[in-house]
Amino acid sequence: MLQIEIRINDRFVAFANVENLSGLADISDYAIVGARTEPNPLTGADAVMHQKIFVGDHPRRQSVWSLVAKVARELAKRENAAPTPAEVRKLAADVIGPDALAWLRRPAMVLEQRRPIDMLKTADGRRRVFTLLGQIEGGVYV
Repeated sequence: MLQIEIRINDRFVAFANVENLSGLADISDYAIVGARTEPNPLTGADAVMHQKIFVGDHPRRQSVWSLVAKVARELAKRENAAPTPAEVRKLAADVIGPDALAWLRRPAMVLEQRRPIDMLKTADGRRRVFTLLGQIEGGVYV
């Protein structure tokens, strides 16, 4: 596994864990979990919890920096994009387990008593539920 840490003046600000899904194949696919661990002071954007992405068709013979650049580009693109309803439901299944559908249908205090499933209708709602699930997964549930 390739682990990338980003530090600014000794402050840990982001990470990415990159897992090769293709073994030693010449063209490899990678599963990436990444996060910006603190708010962006320039834009005011909140910390981004656990983005899960996929990078495919990467030639293994390229340098590690080529892969790091692809990972950075994909994470940057996804940081501002809202997850799809299917991505939120999948993360809920991964984090909550067999009770994910029941969890999605229950009002959540941290979501102002709204049901997560109702929030999947808007991009902002999907971002909030996705972030909440990332917090639960990371043990930061409020």
